[in-house]
Order: sequence, then C-alpha cells, then structure tokens
Amino acid sequence: MQYDAVVLAGSDRESWLKEEGVNNKALLTIDGKPLVQYVLEALRGSAYHGRTILVADFPPNEALDPLVDVWVTAGDSLEENIRRGAKKTTAPLVLIVSSDLPFLETADVDLFCDFCLKNPAYYYIPVIRKEDIEARFPGSKRTYAQLKEGKVKAGNMVIFSIEAYDVVERFMSEVIAGRKKIWKLASIFGAKQILKFALGTLSIHELEAVSSHYIGKPGRAVILNAPAMGVDIDKPEDLILARAILEK
Repeated sequence: MQYDAVVLAGSDRESWLKEEGVNNKALLTIDGKPLVQYVLEALRGSAYHGRTILVADFPPNEALDPLVDVWVTAGDSLEENIRRGAKKTTAPLVLIVSSDLPFLETADVDLFCDFCLKNPAYYYIPVIRKEDIEARFPGSKRTYAQLKEGKVKAGNMVIFSIEAYDVVERFMSEVIAGRKKIWKLASIFGAKQILKFALGTLSIHELEAVSSHYIGKPGRAVILNAPAMGVDIDKPEDLILARAILEK
C-alpha cells in the first residue's frame, strides 16, 4: 500500500496572523521552522509514503523544496484545493491533510495507514477521543462531537482510493457545505441519524453505514490514539501552546 499526500496550505487570511508577520498559517514559525514543515516531515518518514503534493498560495522556497514533489497553486476554496491536489496524484491511495498540525509524527501517520492496510475500504476517517487529546495536550481547547462512544473529533486527515475520487469528493464537498446547516446534513445522512447525533447516541458504525450508503462505496471510521491529528492551529492560543511544547 502506498499513498500520495496532498497537503492543504491555502489560507483564509485570518487577521490575527498579521501580528506574526505572515498571511498564511502554514508559514507560522515554531522553533525556527514553518508550521507546514512539521507536517511534511511526518509524511516523508512514513513507510507508506509515495509523493507529496503541496497546495499552497505561496511560492516554492528552499526550506520546503526537499520535502515537496509537486507544488500546486491554491484555489479559492477547500473543495477546489482538494480537487487540484488530487489531480496530481499517481498512487492508488490519496491522503489529504491540513498543513497546521505541529505535533503530527510519522508514527501517527503509520498507525492510520496500518489500519487502512488491514481493513479494505474506499475511504477512511480517523476519529480522536477527547480524553486522549487532553491527556497529551492539557489546556488544548477543541470542539468535540458526542457519539455513543464518547466525545470525539475527526482527525485533520482522510485517506481515500483514487478509484472512488469522484463520489468521495462530492460527499466531502456536500458535508463541508452543510456543516453549519443542519437541514443540509439531514438530506445527506437522514433525519433519524441527525436526531441521534444531536442526542449523542449515534455510533461510529452507524456513521460509517450512512456515509457508505450515500457514497455507494464502503468506508471506515476508526478511533485512533493519535491526539496530534486533532490538535491544529486555529487561534493565537493554539500557537502559544505549540510553542510552549516544541520550543523547550
């Protein structure tokens, strides 16, 4: 099994970044390295790694060039950036990951890939438990969903078969578009499942079942003890925490 990684480094140009002297989160420096470099290094070390495609709104530079096989200019939306990156892949599996995961390690990537290798499907979503994140990163404030298995959040990574790209891409686009509009999500997952989700009684297996039915291809969601996949840089407090840990 081999994956090509698509690293998403387009930017929403959040106002707080100006105080750091950058206009893209991926270029925030932690211990002298740009944030995206931590992600690129973790991917490069993986036993399953093929090529790395970086989708970015900044030009190539000497520090990152050795870790990037293909540079792609970012578009105007997350969906467009996924599409542009996926078109440059040649491996049977595509790994999509955000560029703002400062704690990501190769072991996290390989743990996820090990599961994919042993459990054939067309797409895979990592799920991270709240207690695992808080045990490793006390003080990190995340937004969690209540499932039957407990409070969790999706890891900032997904793997899918390039064979199923068209249907998986459509599914991801519709979920992204509807994530703040409950009626849109209900049309995707079904009103019963959305109600169970709202009540905190929806299980991982039910989530798998409804998404697989919608896509028409089997998919898997897996709970991983990989808290670094769930701790990204969304706000200044996250950057403070990352620097406190990594700049010791």
